[in-house]
Amino acid sequence: MNEFSQVIDMEVLSEFEGFLDGFDALDSAEEIFRPTTPLAERPRRIAITHPRLGIYIGSSCGTRLWSLNAPDWCPPLAVTFSDEDDARDFVAAGTTENDPDEYGYISVPTSDEEYLEHFAGREELAFAGLEPLFGPVFEIEGLARTQ
Repeated sequence: MNEFSQVIDMEVLSEFEGFLDGFDALDSAEEIFRPTTPLAERPRRIAITHPRLGIYIGSSCGTRLWSLNAPDWCPPLAVTFSDEDDARDFVAAGTTENDPDEYGYISVPTSDEEYLEHFAGREELAFAGLEPLFGPVFEIEGLARTQ
């Protein structure tokens, strides 16, 4: 780390500590970002799964990305759909070889964070029993991102 980055890091740390001063009642910064609604009470949406590909996590440049073969730069979130019919239509529209019956459509709680309500993160997907399909996208150096 060079001198410049140390100065920047100290400025960022100082600003963050100032921000935390307003939350004296909280024991740690982690509690600020913890979702408030229990998983069982959150709205549910549909995640698409495939036994060989994993969980559908999104698209990039027209390519569909799946948890078991996506690059590790992908965010650890799965795109969700409003209902199974929408999810099946999405699968069928991919290529002429996609048979919607070869995919799974799993009801998952959605993220509790603002602007992420159409996504499910590691915690929400695990709650729905999808951990066996996580793959490298939901892990960093062998450790789960949310643990």
